[in-house]
Parts: sequence; C-alpha cells; structure tokens
Amino acid sequence: MKAKRQGAALRVLWTVWAIVGGLAFFWLVVMKILVRLQPAGGSPCPAALAWLVNNPIRRWYMHPALDRVGIRPGERVLELGPGPGAFTVDAARRVGPEGRLVAVDIQPKMIAQVEKQVHEAGLTSVEPHVADAYELPLDD
Repeated sequence: MKAKRQGAALRVLWTVWAIVGGLAFFWLVVMKILVRLQPAGGSPCPAALAWLVNNPIRRWYMHPALDRVGIRPGERVLELGPGPGAFTVDAARRVGPEGRLVAVDIQPKMIAQVEKQVHEAGLTSVEPHVADAYELPLDD
C-alpha cells in the first residue's frame, strides 16, 4: 500500500514538473522565436493573447521593473502600449490621486481591458486613450 502511494505521489510530482517545464519552454523559447520571426517594426500583441502579458506569474517577476523606474507620488507618467494593463494599476497607485498616469494603446480592445482594471481598482488618476504613439493625445 505504501509503495502505491509513493508511486502516485511520484506521478503527480512528474506531472507538475512536466507542466511547469512545458510552460517555461513555451514562454522562454517558443515566444522568443515567434517574436524574432515578426517583420521589422513588429506589430501589436493581439488582444486575444492578452492573458500572456497579464498573468500573475509575469506580474510577480516583473514587479521589480516598476521599483527600478522609481515612480513617485504626484508625477505624471506616460505608459505607451500598456496592453491589457499589466502595470497600469500598480503604476497608478504609485502616482497616487495627486498624480496622473496616461495609458496610450493603439488597440481599442486593450484599452477596454485597462479601463476595466482601473474601474475595478477604484482609481481615478488614469487617463486611458486609444491613439498612435506618433500622435499622442497630450498637450505640448
């Protein structure tokens, strides 16, 4: 009986390792190959793949990026290409209610996801805009 339980536990452990390894391989190898195969200049991430950008694991290991940027309360921050808003809510919390975070993306579906996250978080310091990076909706 003990051997059966150990065998079952070992199978579960191998299954978990296989899933984690498969995801890591997909993220670190396959996605890099796909990005390199894109024509020069690239294209925006399709809204259907927003879950790849905005997932808890990525937010966890990318959180230090916002620490390095050094966003302070009261600042006005431009977030170009926020996608589904992976950093928007955290960055908006850092600028606080006295600051502004301007999120600009070329895709309406991505900005809709940003607006949803901002609304759910109860933040009022975010200005989401659908616009091109070459024609920003900002005063000079």
